[in-house]
Amino acid sequence: MPIPFKPSSMPTPSTEKKHLSKNLSSTQTKRLVFRRDDVIVRYTLRFFFGLLVFAMISSVPIIIALLHFDIFAVPLLILGSIFELIALTCIIYCLFNTRKLPVFDTLNGRFYPQGRRHAESAVSTKDIDYLQILEIEMSPGFCYELNAVMKDGNRLHITAHGGRQNFMKDAKQLAQNLALSIKDEQGEPYVDIPGKHEGPLVPGGVSFQSMRLVFRQDSITVKATWKLHLGYILFMAIGTGIFCMGLFSSDGLIWPALIMGALFASIALLGSLAMILKKTFPLFDMVDGMFYSKGFTRDGSGISLKQLDHLEIFKERVYNKNSSYDSYELNVVLKDSSRYNILDHGNAKRLWEDAHGLADRLSLSLVDAQSGLPVTEPPDEKHKTHSASTPTAPETIGGFIFLTIFGLIFFGAGSIAAWMLCIKPLSGVIASGGWTPTPARIVSSQLDRSRSSKGASYRINVQYQYDVNGSHYTSNRYDFFRSDMSSNVGVGSMRKTVHELQPGDETTCLVNPANPTEAVISRSIPWFFALFMLFPLPFLFIGGMTIFTAIKSLVKPPTQKNH
Repeated sequence: MPIPFKPSSMPTPSTEKKHLSKNLSSTQTKRLVFRRDDVIVRYTLRFFFGLLVFAMISSVPIIIALLHFDIFAVPLLILGSIFELIALTCIIYCLFNTRKLPVFDTLNGRFYPQGRRHAESAVSTKDIDYLQILEIEMSPGFCYELNAVMKDGNRLHITAHGGRQNFMKDAKQLAQNLALSIKDEQGEPYVDIPGKHEGPLVPGGVSFQSMRLVFRQDSITVKATWKLHLGYILFMAIGTGIFCMGLFSSDGLIWPALIMGALFASIALLGSLAMILKKTFPLFDMVDGMFYSKGFTRDGSGISLKQLDHLEIFKERVYNKNSSYDSYELNVVLKDSSRYNILDHGNAKRLWEDAHGLADRLSLSLVDAQSGLPVTEPPDEKHKTHSASTPTAPETIGGFIFLTIFGLIFFGAGSIAAWMLCIKPLSGVIASGGWTPTPARIVSSQLDRSRSSKGASYRINVQYQYDVNGSHYTSNRYDFFRSDMSSNVGVGSMRKTVHELQPGDETTCLVNPANPTEAVISRSIPWFFALFMLFPLPFLFIGGMTIFTAIKSLVKPPTQKNH
């Protein structure tokens, strides 16, 4: 039976504008899942992924506070704990609240507005008069709410989010399944005007080319670029390094570092594998003449290429905390004005080249989404003016100097780290491959300890004597890593090595025949040092790309010299 309702409190159509949902968003956070016997509301994976990323970012100040306990540790720990608590609370709430989301039992004709567990609140779908759509203006964007209006005037909430196209698609399919009409807040038939309140289909975007079109004879598909995979690799290297810092810290196991590093590395690995194995990229099947917005499927969701009207390029300004940049998206527009995203990244020239090639292949026009005018050149070059008398503007020189200094700092730091962690020890390992094995006797064995503001660090100091051509020599190098560099990682293995090499023990060392004063006991590479060799890569990459961008900003294309 329907939920009890008092006629005296029945809202009139003019007062039904108030939304029922307390959690409004201008992005898509929920979706309708249509199954054989029911229709359920679920949170999107993108929403959970966003919460997970927020939780990981919130862990950073906690890690810093635990690893470097100083005067700033307590504020960082409190701040990070607050944000981490908020993120985890949201995740736990959504996981438990999933069971309370509305469910339509289409087999038995029942609607559970508070989830299937609350059978006492169930109503018959025959008591639903129509579905209502509310458009709620937000800053920025709009949120759309779908409600079920009962025959007695009561309203029951179904879902609400800001993904207009998917929202309208779900609302129409639900209305069709329940044989109901869709009305607006005034009780009038709802008219879906494609393009209304529409901005970019994919808000935000990266500043580099993350996707590209692959043109084949029988198909056109979307693939991830090497830059995107490199970003995942660097992200995974950082996560692995953090994990190793927690695993081999001299202070014992640091669980936050282990958890955070494992999360960073696993998410990066899964993201890279998903890009490689992903089959949900848009696909144009030129043989069958079909377009699949989420990859090839056999469920009949393909769209005939004859229904495509034109291609559009949408330019969006993306603002970060300290910078901003332009992001461009390429969409295909159907004859009914519905849109589907193809590409979204920040390289205007590459996106225009892909868009121009796709338009030629499909015999479609290419227009600017904001102006509606045909696009004949890359979007970022349409409004540029060049002067032969001022080939380099003053602000360009200032930007060049800033970017160059910034890039040199990062590249220099990466180079120093690469020399200390990679080049120098590895060159010793390679060179010692031809050294002569020589008997040696351990004189002393100890673990040198040094303290700094960052804590204690250790180095293996094993002195041993050996004879070469009747001459006596002494060396204290155990290997090319743990004897030449002090570190606070792998302290347990260092102690074990020192314990195994007691004074008076006989061992074998490798002696440089060209310089007998150089010797080493072990040529092995500790596996945690092998992981730390990845540390310089982000600095070298960021510094190199920044310097390349600075130089590129001063180099004018040949065609501009005639202006």
